[in-house]
Amino acid sequence: MSSYRTLCTEFYDLDKPAPPPEALAFYRTYASETSGRILEPMCGSGRFLLPLLAEGYAVEGVDASLHMARACRKRGAERGLAPIVYEQLLERLELPHRYGLVFIPAGSFCLLTDLPTARAALARLFAHMEGDAPLVVEVERLVPFTPEPWRGRWVERPEDGGRIVISQLTRYDAVRRVLESVHRYELIRDGRLLETEWEELNVRLYEPAEFGTLLADNGFVDVRQLDEAGRSVADDSAMLFQCRRP
Repeated sequence: MSSYRTLCTEFYDLDKPAPPPEALAFYRTYASETSGRILEPMCGSGRFLLPLLAEGYAVEGVDASLHMARACRKRGAERGLAPIVYEQLLERLELPHRYGLVFIPAGSFCLLTDLPTARAALARLFAHMEGDAPLVVEVERLVPFTPEPWRGRWVERPEDGGRIVISQLTRYDAVRRVLESVHRYELIRDGRLLETEWEELNVRLYEPAEFGTLLADNGFVDVRQLDEAGRSVADDSAMLFQCRRP
């Protein structure tokens, strides 16, 4: 994949070392009501997975990025944990277990930018869920897009004082409903450019009714948007949905 590689993963972990407390508490509520295994698809480097695992929940992860999966295991080992993280594409998911809860926070599902792939991913999740198991997923809302010039920021590496600088440029494809972004990561230390990494990161946007229909068309029932709970977990550009496998 052309995203979530070495510098991106390091930047992500430094920029977002822990989940927002409200969001973690929200997903913890579902975990506490679940018996058996829990799956976090597109888990990244474990921002949500590792705290829940540390609290004793039987949560496993899957991610398509080799770098993110490795970072999750490394961060887990540093905390005395041994997270189970599968390296697979969600639309080709093939795991040895079924799960009593599946949750996808932080809009990660929208990285699947074409509808056939999104449908295939939901079908694979459905196949890996126990009867009556809930699926909780956050997606990005279709909102007006205002073009912006190049913009950026940086994070500092505590071990050597280096900086990882991100510069990004975004445009909107209205036909596909996809935000297309180009990111440039640069590792700078002592005034020298040591490494550069380019990334293409695309995100599909949804209207509420559209995503609800997508879930229902893939066999999920009791589909609803979590308006009240969602306000404390997702920002104004995102939506939370809950459904279950019958």
